[in-house]
Amino acid sequence: MKNTIINLIVLFLGYLIGRAGHFFLGDKINFFHHWIYGLIILIVGIIFYIFFHKPWGIYLIFFGLGVTLSDLNDMSHLKSFGRDQLRIKKFWGVD
Repeated sequence: MKNTIINLIVLFLGYLIGRAGHFFLGDKINFFHHWIYGLIILIVGIIFYIFFHKPWGIYLIFFGLGVTLSDLNDMSHLKSFGRDQLRIKKFWGVD
């Protein structure tokens, strides 16, 4: 139970950091969307957890999943590079 709660907290922190980056910098920086960074962190976590048997790899997996989920709309449309066109700035949600 304790591990589940910690994993959910790490997932939420990843989501929160992804949303903060999107809210404050999404329409200002012309670079990769943050779902790409989330996938990279997720893959690195899987590699460390499965192949190197590092228990903190599971935290990278949940953190990367949270960052990826925060930009799920851009990921579903395969938007990988460029600024976000924000009509209404909203912090919470999936964009």
